[in-house]
Formats: sequence, structure tokens, C-alpha cells
Amino acid sequence: IREVAEKDSTNTYAHMMLAKGSLLSGQYDKAIDRLQTVIRLEPSNAEAMLILADVFERTGDKTGAITWYRNSLAVIKQAEARTAIEKRIEELEK
Repeated sequence: IREVAEKDSTNTYAHMMLAKGSLLSGQYDKAIDRLQTVIRLEPSNAEAMLILADVFERTGDKTGAITWYRNSLAVIKQAEARTAIEKRIEELEK
């Protein structure tokens, strides 16, 4: 997958898979970089935004987590998901 991402830096699927692999191995900085690349290439990629928010939350960066949860609200239309995200934002703001 890494070779695909190196050959085609716009391959968002490859970047997502590498980001998920980085998460599994605890390489949060690499996951953040990959996810930000995906979002730069696909600004409405809600999955990447939510994973990125979760990574920031895991690393103790509440401000970053809140920012990405809020950004995801702009692209997520499902009411139940929006409610859950809004609740999570409220919890983080406490």
C-alpha cells in the first residue's frame, strides 16, 4: 500500500489504509499526517475527519478533537450521527 501512495500521492484509499495501520501500531503522528492528506484531497471525507478527531482525542489534544468533530458536522447529514458528535463535543468542552 505504501508503494501505491508513493507512486500516486493522490490515492486517498492508500492514505486511509496507511493511516489505519499507523493507528494500530500506535504511530499517531503518522496517522494524523495521512488523515490530513486525505482531507486535503477529499474535503468532505467524513470518515477521515472522525478518525482524525479520535486520534487527537487519544493523544490528549481536546482542541484538535473538537475542531475536527465540528468540521465533520458540515458534511454529515444523518441526524443520529450528528447528535452523537454534538454530544461528544459537549463532553470534551467540559
